[in-house]
Amino acid sequence: MYRLINKNIKQLLEDIKKKDHIDLYIYICKSFEKRQSTTSEFKDIFRKFYRLNAARLSINFCELYFSLLEKNRNNRKIDVRDITNSLYELESNSRGIHAVHFSFASKLAHTIDNTLPIYDSMISTFYFFPDIKTSWTKDRKIEEYMANYQFLRSEYKRIIRDNLLKQTMVQFRNKFGIGIEYSDVKLIDTLIWRYTALLKSGAIRNGQIQYG
Repeated sequence: MYRLINKNIKQLLEDIKKKDHIDLYIYICKSFEKRQSTTSEFKDIFRKFYRLNAARLSINFCELYFSLLEKNRNNRKIDVRDITNSLYELESNSRGIHAVHFSFASKLAHTIDNTLPIYDSMISTFYFFPDIKTSWTKDRKIEEYMANYQFLRSEYKRIIRDNLLKQTMVQFRNKFGIGIEYSDVKLIDTLIWRYTALLKSGAIRNGQIQYG
């Protein structure tokens, strides 16, 4: 599957908007390091970039979310499971719904430790993760998410160790002029995100394309 990312790197790089994706991500990272994560500007950009706004979460949920981010800023052993359980205790909206927000938990954890992967629908699609059923219990959902997440952690380490995307990652860094502030894990995430988006939209068309 990584062979296809390497093969289509030119189109992928052309499709990534530095201002909309890379610059905003680096702003979030640097602002968090500078302890500016309690400002309205940081929260607005974070919600937009990580799509908290699209989920129509309540203002109260978002405020508690950012409080949790700040509370754990020095937690170098941050546990995505614990964050997910903490978020579940919060009412997601005005109807009092409690939900498993694993993706948002992973984004919070990644902000604190950028060697941790981000989990979202594009990543799930790329790796053919099984659907999480809405009828499942909270604990069963979290167990399934955690199994997928542990796979991601191991797989990203393998990608880096075995240089499966090395030249593509070099081209990415050269094109956008970015250094270690954009971690290898986040770079892999970006490549998979953009490739999957293009594939789903039909922008990448090749009769020989197959995962493998």
